[in-house]
Amino acid sequence: PPLLFARGRRELLARPMLAVVGSRAATPQGKRNAEDFSSALAAHGYTIVSGLASGIDAAAHHGALAHPASTIAVIGTGIDRVYPASNRQLAHRVAAEGLILSEFPLGMGP
Repeated sequence: PPLLFARGRRELLARPMLAVVGSRAATPQGKRNAEDFSSALAAHGYTIVSGLASGIDAAAHHGALAHPASTIAVIGTGIDRVYPASNRQLAHRVAAEGLILSEFPLGMGP
């Protein structure tokens, strides 16, 4: 895209990254696996990239937030909107400790 909107630690874009994505209707074991893998990878310096969706994406962000390499959420709304709303606290934490990126202008819904 010609323009990206960002909120958070833009320096994470210069770090090694690994994407973790998966089902929104993940099993409890799948969520634990995503969180554990993401935590281990972030502990070794990889910034975890995912989409802030429910399920695997949210678990990946949670796991990575425990480490300085942290996480990047690439979202399908404006950065001032949180979808799904149930991830509002997670989105605020990612914005404070990681990075939220969007190609969509402010106010754009899903």
